Amino acid sequence: MSTPALDSLTSYTWAENYRFKCDPEDAATVIQKIQAKNDGFCSPHNLIKEAQSPRSPLHDDIFRLDDSEAAYEHRLHIARRMIRGLRVVNSPVQQQFLHVKVTNGDVKEGYVDAVEVAGNANYRMFVLEEAKNMLLSYRRRWGWLQELDRIWQVIDDEIEE
Repeated sequence: MSTPALDSLTSYTWAENYRFKCDPEDAATVIQKIQAKNDGFCSPHNLIKEAQSPRSPLHDDIFRLDDSEAAYEHRLHIARRMIRGLRVVNSPVQQQFLHVKVTNGDVKEGYVDAVEVAGNANYRMFVLEEAKNMLLSYRRRWGWLQELDRIWQVIDDEIEE
């Protein structure tokens, strides 16, 4: 499988809420280089390997933390997945804990029981806004799939209201 070469019309930017120091054009070049060596595939493992060199444009982003900080960040990731991964059996609300962020002078952020979210207008508004943003994100990511046009239309109609 070959990888399409960068042409003068192709340009890259980081997706919303993705923050990296390296230029997205440089990242695309490195990823495509890896793809060219691996039958069109770039795995996270291969990207880390490529970024190990301090001369790599991706090095400072991928290796920004020392090993103990990186281990802690990984544990936070696992803890978030554990909280989000709990499901309630035989309930209309399957995800037991929902991510909520509230700003009332102080910023309070964490996971709240779904029943509590349902009964609290501020929590519910945050979760609803997050759900709408996720739908729009899916729309931007997969909008080119014509087979889903009816779904996109419903999403567009509902979010406009």
